Amino acid sequence: MPNARQPYYLINAPCFKQTVIHQENGNDFIIKVMNLSRKNKHIKSVSLNRKPFANAFIEHQDIVNGGVLELDMGSTPSKIWGTKKLPLSKSDE
Repeated sequence: MPNARQPYYLINAPCFKQTVIHQENGNDFIIKVMNLSRKNKHIKSVSLNRKPFANAFIEHQDIVNGGVLELDMGSTPSKIWGTKKLPLSKSDE
C-alpha cells in the first residue's frame, strides 16, 4: 500500500500468493507469499532478496532495483517482525 507523498510502501497482509511488478527499466519486483490461507493471515517474517527484512515498509528504490520480497504467513501476529524501525515522516526529516 503506497503512503501518500512518501518514498515508501507499507507492507501488510497480501491477497495473492505471488505478484510481479514489471517496470519500465526492465527489472521485475516479485512478491512471493508462503503459507497464505484463511487461517494464516498474519506476517511472521519477511526477506528481501533472501536476506531477513525487519521493516514493516519498503522503500520505492528497492522496488525499482528489482528483486524478490518473500512473506511467510502464520496464524498469529509476529512479536518480532515489523516492530523495530518505522519510516520517517515529513516532520522527522
